Amino acid sequence: MKTTKTNFVRKPLAAAVMCSAIGLSPAVFGATIEKVNTDNLADPPVEGKTLVYTDTAGTATFGWFDPVNDSGGIGLGMSVYNEIFSAAGETFQGCIMAETELGPAIPDSENPQERAPNCLAPGDSGKRFKLKTTETNGPIDLVFNVTADEASKLYRVIGKFSNLTAALNDADGDLKAFRFETGFGVGNEFMSSSADDGLSFGIDTDGVSKISAGDLGKFPGGLFGGSRVEGLPFFSVSVADFVEGSSSGNEDVIETDGIIATEYSDLFGDWRALSQVPTGWFIDHDGNPANDSILLAWDAGDTGVIEESGWQTYQKVFAAGDVSVDYDGDEATDPLSIPIVNWDPNGSSFAEPVTAEDGSTITDYVNNVRPLVETLGEGDDDPDNDAISLVRSAATDLYSGDYEGSGEGFKVLIDGNAVEIAPFTEWADTPVTIRDSAVDGDMLTDASKFVVWNPEALDGEGAYEANPAYTGAYVFSDYDLDGDSALSLTEVSSAGFFAEGSTDTLARWPGYVQGAIEDLANVNINTSVAVSGTSSWPTCTGDGTVTSCTFTLRVTGLNDAVEEPVIPPSPVVPEPEPEEPSASSSDGDGTIFGCTSGKPGSPFDPVLPSMVLMALAGLWARKRRGAA
Repeated sequence: MKTTKTNFVRKPLAAAVMCSAIGLSPAVFGATIEKVNTDNLADPPVEGKTLVYTDTAGTATFGWFDPVNDSGGIGLGMSVYNEIFSAAGETFQGCIMAETELGPAIPDSENPQERAPNCLAPGDSGKRFKLKTTETNGPIDLVFNVTADEASKLYRVIGKFSNLTAALNDADGDLKAFRFETGFGVGNEFMSSSADDGLSFGIDTDGVSKISAGDLGKFPGGLFGGSRVEGLPFFSVSVADFVEGSSSGNEDVIETDGIIATEYSDLFGDWRALSQVPTGWFIDHDGNPANDSILLAWDAGDTGVIEESGWQTYQKVFAAGDVSVDYDGDEATDPLSIPIVNWDPNGSSFAEPVTAEDGSTITDYVNNVRPLVETLGEGDDDPDNDAISLVRSAATDLYSGDYEGSGEGFKVLIDGNAVEIAPFTEWADTPVTIRDSAVDGDMLTDASKFVVWNPEALDGEGAYEANPAYTGAYVFSDYDLDGDSALSLTEVSSAGFFAEGSTDTLARWPGYVQGAIEDLANVNINTSVAVSGTSSWPTCTGDGTVTSCTFTLRVTGLNDAVEEPVIPPSPVVPEPEPEEPSASSSDGDGTIFGCTSGKPGSPFDPVLPSMVLMALAGLWARKRRGAA
């Protein structure tokens, strides 16, 4: 039998008046994002990946996020923290980020870091969730649980979006843009959010601009523009960012304009898939492959974009002039004015002592490159103020072992130290090793090398392999717990060679590593989500006390040259016998006025208005009889 459904439009003011007139509480118009919903996720992870499925049955996936946090712990990989904090001039009531678990918030603390230990975590804490797209134009649906309450809230979204698409499509895996959407449901059941439904991206006071607390998207600052966390840039002193396009007037969609920043595209073309990024040479300066290595050169022959071929590099040229340095964090003392060339590891004034206001001598200021970074793309758009410039050359020319006739190799600034770089021709023969001082006190002989790092071992994860020339007392098989002829980083950690108080005679030894420049496939993303009411959401359920809902943040990597993938249909599950639908004020199926007769979320009892009317009729009748 065909039924007719009438949708009523909610009128909040009318609802409040009506509910007040009949003695009931109005429905709530706020919400709190509680946590990540796992119904369409691989939880626990599958093969080290938290897969994001197109439905709750796990039919297909277009992406995943990394479940490993910065400290090596394995969890879900993404979390919601309800912590009030300020960033970039905006006040947020929480954030969506990686699982950091840096401690519970202390809401009444005077220290902002204690009020929001996770949302305000340092930039090098691994706070960005790591989302990977594996299908061009394939939507990745991230679902969140929400509880209805009285206050609207703004959440900052802090993540990293990586291009792991296959290079077999019409665009060779390249992407040109990305899109965020708010809505409900996943896969083929996804419904876009609509205007004024209580779900949107954060909108600035101008009523148009989206709140992002940073660039909407940009390639990592350690490569382009510099970063207060990642240091001075390698490829360009300007930021390679993404800019919103025609979606700027839509509160529920953010789509970048399809133009890759020239700082990136002039060298590499469009946003490259991980499998297509060029190879780089890195120095592992502390001999620990678990830490980030420093990029020294890149294979321009892998890009097919610029005219130069072979191994290229950039030399940092330090400008004349001074930068202002707050050396003590005390607002009562004046900052120091220090020459920029004092940061030049190849200059005669490197780390030259300076005298502070209190007469003390300071040299460790070179540990902090932030004063230089703040003159570059991330902190200052005026190129005339740039503390450094970059000059491209062949790697063999710069790294020759005799920089400018000095008889010494070119030096690179790493963690405040001037690290001399070996001649380019020697890098391949100088891998990262673990050496034994019991064999050779200086640890310079081949016999002292216990194990040698191979970045391609264990399917590209990297591992140490035995050195046949080693003559010391350590036995490789004693530490190879799984017998695969490779020592993983986990096995080395379990051995406790470098633990505090260890009496082992082994030491980490720096070296050079060749591998993909992975950050060329990564984009740091920043946006925000506002939740101000759930009354019209189609995903809410209530138990008479609490109203629980979900919403979806859909993320898609885009390239118009590639067809959109077909989302496979979900398996058909026999449905139970239909029941009478419960009333809901969200879309017109329930009470017209959105009232509740108890706590927020309680269903409205349709008998109550009748009882009120009957009581009023009785009073009227009594009055007529009395008058008679």
